[in-house]
Amino acid sequence: MQNIDEDKPKMFEATLPFFSGFYTTYAGEAICSVDESELDNIADELESNKTSWIDEDLHAEFKACVKPEDVEKFIQDLLFDYVNGYDYRGAQMAYCDAYAGVVCDMLKIPYMGMEMDSPRYYNFETDKIHIKLIPETLRAWVDRLHHDNELQSVFEGILKDRCTSYDGFMSFHSNSLEDYLELPIDDWCNIKAGLLLEALLLSDCPDEMSEGYASDMAFVDELHEGLSGNGFSHEYALDIDKVLAKCLAEYRDNNPYDDYAKRLPSHCLKGEIVTFNR
Repeated sequence: MQNIDEDKPKMFEATLPFFSGFYTTYAGEAICSVDESELDNIADELESNKTSWIDEDLHAEFKACVKPEDVEKFIQDLLFDYVNGYDYRGAQMAYCDAYAGVVCDMLKIPYMGMEMDSPRYYNFETDKIHIKLIPETLRAWVDRLHHDNELQSVFEGILKDRCTSYDGFMSFHSNSLEDYLELPIDDWCNIKAGLLLEALLLSDCPDEMSEGYASDMAFVDELHEGLSGNGFSHEYALDIDKVLAKCLAEYRDNNPYDDYAKRLPSHCLKGEIVTFNR
């Protein structure tokens, strides 16, 4: 039987440069995770008599049901569940999708999707974004490399900078421009294509690029601001009312004979709201 993928054109990949990943970076801590100020707001509201984040009935039940000596631990448990319920991977994938889309727009190439690659441990490397390239795009890049002297100069500088072996580092990729000019199109792996993509960005988008390879791209601040301004983090967080309802139900179960832990009527604890699913 014929493989249904046989008729599909081969897709190439290019690893995006200038992406710092999510480990101890602004994107990882402020965009793709629970906002620390959000946690403070929730804790402050539970301890006060005003509500804006939390359902009023649930807030009243918390005040009436949880014993004073248990309040601090209850809030800690609540926030622990809330933080651990955050869809970190979903937020990271969405961020990578937005990042890759902006890069493709800058280079005026079709966005065909991306893959995110995260290391098991962050000892030696960080997260990577690999964008999909149709063969026509990569062939156009390679053809231009053969004829564009300025692009060759930029690309050769990148090769010398990061593909030159030295004591303690063995490069798996050639640092010779001539080797890339002779490279068959099918041998352009994601690393090689990513180096060429970087040269294209530096050559064609100098105003959008920051100085030096160690820095992020200049558009990142704008991307961060746009995502956070649109409530990006909140989209991947659990409903705090559902988390609180679940914690209250568990607290009652652990205090079934205590007169202080009253079972007050609440429409918020009826039906599916007790189910802790996004």
